[in-house]
Amino acid sequence: MLRKGKKGLAIILTLAMLATLMVAAPVSAKSVNSVDKVIAVGDSYVGKIATLTVQEDYDFVNHFKSDETFTLRLPSPVKWDRANVKVNWQPAGGAAVELLASGDAKFINNQTLDITFPSGAAAPNPTGQDFLDVDLAVDVNGATGEIAVTVDSL
Repeated sequence: MLRKGKKGLAIILTLAMLATLMVAAPVSAKSVNSVDKVIAVGDSYVGKIATLTVQEDYDFVNHFKSDETFTLRLPSPVKWDRANVKVNWQPAGGAAVELLASGDAKFINNQTLDITFPSGAAAPNPTGQDFLDVDLAVDVNGATGEIAVTVDSL
């Protein structure tokens, strides 16, 4: 009898330990991300380097939802060239919106840009994919080597 009790206790403790290791899956939308070009620049370059396109996957339209936010991060010491960054939201079948002007995109600091999908992102649209174009404009600020923007998921 004592042996069965120890075995049961061991199973319960193992399950409890495994339950604490489980992490909830983050919410994310299915998207296709691409950059139109990769260029070489000097360590004092300031300006646009490429356009990042974030587009709903063709098989998963309507995955972008209003008020969901994702973040673009630059490595230090690179900074956003705020005057030349553009964030254009293009809902399928709708008019384009510049999200920095509307307040749906904002710079958190010199390396961080938060982008929130606007209210039109929630509308079901069976006719096509919504997409977002971000003109990546940077101040290289003395950095050397590869510079990559990080996209933190929704």
